Amino acid sequence: MMADQPLDHAITIIGWETDKSTGIPVWIVRNSYGDQWGMNGDFLVRRGQDDWGLESEISSFAVDRVSTSSAKPF
Repeated sequence: MMADQPLDHAITIIGWETDKSTGIPVWIVRNSYGDQWGMNGDFLVRRGQDDWGLESEISSFAVDRVSTSSAKPF
């Protein structure tokens, strides 16, 4: 499944759990809209069901840490 519309924000999977009220395994996802949206900026997505392509269209990045003493100004 590919996104068929322009994307204007980002989400990050920050954890997982089993929803206590339903017993369904879920991802805990943070939205870039900020903490005024959803559950203080977070929402739950079913795990293992590929809702919204969350499990099949995932991207990640390797980040190199730079110490402030070796950082060069732009």
